[in-house]
Amino acid sequence: MAFQTGTQIDPRLAIADYSGFARAGEIEGAGMAQMGQTVSTGLKQYKEDKKQEKKDQAKINRAISFGESMINMIGEDDPMANVIADQLAMNFGADVPFDQKASAADGLTSEITKMFLLQQQTAPLRYETTPSGTELAMRGGDVVAKTAPYQMNTSGGYPLFGAGMGTPALPGTPTLADLEKARSVK
Repeated sequence: MAFQTGTQIDPRLAIADYSGFARAGEIEGAGMAQMGQTVSTGLKQYKEDKKQEKKDQAKINRAISFGESMINMIGEDDPMANVIADQLAMNFGADVPFDQKASAADGLTSEITKMFLLQQQTAPLRYETTPSGTELAMRGGDVVAKTAPYQMNTSGGYPLFGAGMGTPALPGTPTLADLEKARSVK
């Protein structure tokens, strides 16, 4: 036996060094943890992307439905209906990528609304008298001004409802003179 007292061989040299295996285990464990973190992050991102995709699809569906309902409301013969139909086809056609459809959805809805309101504001006024004698100034389907026979002023004219309260009339709102002129034409 070489390990007797007084020999020149150190007994500690016979101890096996397993530190390389331990370090390899640490490296492998860190790699597995990193892979788990990456998979977890990927799954979270996938879920968020799917949720956003559902929201975007809902926006697209609402925009298409809104455009179609506007076409039905104004009538298919109206020139604005053709513009809306063209916009729907151009923004939501089969060849348009999904992300472009989603980004166009909000803008198209507001553009259709603006076009409709502009058309309503620029429509010519028409005047009607109700059975009770109230005169209405109509633009499109909206009453923009009305008079009541019991509100005759000292000059023999009818003031507009709400006039004289310190509120200026909106641009395009018919004046009392417009109503008087319309009454004289009838």
